[in-house]
Amino acid sequence: DTRQHEQTRQDLSHLLDQLTHWLDRYQLGEPFPQLGIAANQCERCGVAARCVEPDADDRADSILTLADIQEVPL
Repeated sequence: DTRQHEQTRQDLSHLLDQLTHWLDRYQLGEPFPQLGIAANQCERCGVAARCVEPDADDRADSILTLADIQEVPL
C-alpha cells in the first residue's frame, strides 16, 4: 500500500544517505564503521576474512580457508 511504499522509500533514502556519508569520510581517510564481535554477525559477513577489527583473533579460527574446504567431485 501507499504507506508501506513511503516507509520503504524513507528507509532506503536513509540508508543511502548513511552510506554516502561513510564513503565521504572514507575518502578523507577514516575507515568504514564496523560492528563489534559481540554483534555475532561475523559468520554471515562477506568480508569477515578481511576484517581488521582489533579483536579479529577471536574469530580467526572460525573462518575457513580454501585449503579447509573439501573438493566436491563432479
